Amino acid sequence: MHDVIYFNELYDIYGKLLTEKQREYFEDYYFNNLSFSEMAENYNVSRNAIFKQIHIVTDKLEEYESILHLREKNVKIKDKIKNISSDLRNDIEDILDNPKCNISFYIAKYTPQRISFTCIPDNINSKTEKHDFQISF
Repeated sequence: MHDVIYFNELYDIYGKLLTEKQREYFEDYYFNNLSFSEMAENYNVSRNAIFKQIHIVTDKLEEYESILHLREKNVKIKDKIKNISSDLRNDIEDILDNPKCNISFYIAKYTPQRISFTCIPDNINSKTEKHDFQISF
């Protein structure tokens, strides 16, 4: 179960770096809970081909994380957020978790007194948002 959550988190961050076919395989296996046999039948390929592709995709996601560490940084930021006031914590969590923002990537910097987020939207024509928060412990 831990692997499913872990790979879903990596997919949320790095999924757009995968090919369309890799995204389809990943989503069918992890989101739609299809078996290798069901997927093989749907894509008209062997079970082994599906198995291999799922492993290629998960290896790629882990490789991206080992280079960029975005999931690791996100976990650290969420841990820091737990130690700040509830109003400020709610504001920050709303930004991080808001599905309406269509944020594909965000940069977060933090010091003991400040957290700064720069949200870069999926749509290139959308406006980049910057959010600064004062932290009080």
